[in-house]
Amino acid sequence: MSGFINGLRDSIDPGGNGQVTIACKGSIGKAFTNNGKMIAKGNHVVHIVKANETITTASLNFYPLDLFSLQPINRHPQIALILLNGDAACSCLSSHIEHMWSKSVVQVCADGSANRLYTMDKNLIPSIICGDLDSCDRNVMEFYSKKNTEISRFEDQSSTDFTKCINMLKQRKYLDGDKTDAIVTLGGLCGRFDHVMGCLESLFIARTKFQIEKPVYILHNDSIVFLIPKGQHKIFIDKTYTTGKFGLIPLGCPAKCVTTNGLQWNLSE
Repeated sequence: MSGFINGLRDSIDPGGNGQVTIACKGSIGKAFTNNGKMIAKGNHVVHIVKANETITTASLNFYPLDLFSLQPINRHPQIALILLNGDAACSCLSSHIEHMWSKSVVQVCADGSANRLYTMDKNLIPSIICGDLDSCDRNVMEFYSKKNTEISRFEDQSSTDFTKCINMLKQRKYLDGDKTDAIVTLGGLCGRFDHVMGCLESLFIARTKFQIEKPVYILHNDSIVFLIPKGQHKIFIDKTYTTGKFGLIPLGCPAKCVTTNGLQWNLSE
């Protein structure tokens, strides 16, 4: 499996138990399609891994569709929610905000996303507004500040707002222990392509620089993106909420030594 975005389109084994095992020494990505009974019109779950990234070998379990299920395979997840300032015309925030907010124990607005939240629903009060704050309106910051929202300014122009928000969650220890099961991000897959690629890079930074082992999901109208590091992992799928379609995507480098189990057409090394 090689190339920048050449990948494999496959299906979950229709006769299987909804469990997919992936072992990789290189890089892969993967996507499932949700039938949309819960929230969205359809959810592609995409996992992206770099072949040449230095990541500690791990063995992790992923439950991506527990975000939507009323009867989760593992448990109802407690999430740290990050709102990014994506394309204003995109409906990804309005489509998922109410449901994901109800699952969150902490909510972080990245800079100008606070403006969108303010316009959308003034009753939703974020825990933190984070970033260089060059896009957040002053009246919006004043409104949330009076509601006890923490306003945290990061002047670092070398990192994305997404990375700053992840760093903030780590610094505030929201990712310690059982406080949260995952980070869920809205607004990262819409708007300018360079911003989208910057969000994908933030997934690697979360894993390599911040050593975050919990899943970091980027949720869109019809996509969920998350990183699978080098190692052997299991992805548990509630087939009630998926059409079973997905794709494996190497990013930037060839993906070598990838094996899968639980797919209709499995890969071997």
